[in-house]
Amino acid sequence: MKPADKMSNIRRTVCGLITFLLVIGATLPAQGHDAGLDSYGCHHDRKQGGYHCHKGPFAGQSFSSKEEMLQKLQQGEQQIPGTTRVISVIDGDTVDVSISGKVEHVRLIGINTPETKDPRRPVQCFGWEASRKAEELLSGKAVTLETDPTQGDRDKYGRLLRYIWLPEGQLFNLVMIQDGYAFEYTYDMPYKYQEQFDQAEREAREGQKGLWAPDTCDGELKPAR
Repeated sequence: MKPADKMSNIRRTVCGLITFLLVIGATLPAQGHDAGLDSYGCHHDRKQGGYHCHKGPFAGQSFSSKEEMLQKLQQGEQQIPGTTRVISVIDGDTVDVSISGKVEHVRLIGINTPETKDPRRPVQCFGWEASRKAEELLSGKAVTLETDPTQGDRDKYGRLLRYIWLPEGQLFNLVMIQDGYAFEYTYDMPYKYQEQFDQAEREAREGQKGLWAPDTCDGELKPAR
């Protein structure tokens, strides 16, 4: 075989191998970070070492260890006495917060938003919109939690029962009802802000806001379209 022919064969072999690898790479499923994230929205970086956050208050930041992140989180809480940091939003009426470096699940008192995460039910109308609104208002924020003695400290699932006050001084639970992202919800006993929440729901319904609009859910808890 002539040298020129040998080089031509080598080039074809190399090109074929590159094409094969590209095709295989394109068919492999993309794997995001979410599956490996902990409750803080972070994970240990096995390749480069350290602890990297993709969600939550430290999204995009890297630390030498999880302990360093927790220390910074606690320092942030101490800088604003009486507040707690929202780590993640589960849906429109449930969030995770950091209290003294520990993640606690919080169920908001007096509101109910359409489901997006309940495995027993399909995603409900306006559920994703309510979740996105909660993320917009709460994600990474230093908020104030308020208890209500009439409702107890925790629900049957172990979640804290609380009202959330935004940094701007607004009551988040009330805002969600006013803007049509949540229904007023009385679980068992009347609660502290029940009258205000009832009034807010009436006004949102009359104004056809959010989930009350005829072209969204018309005020019904039903599967999303």
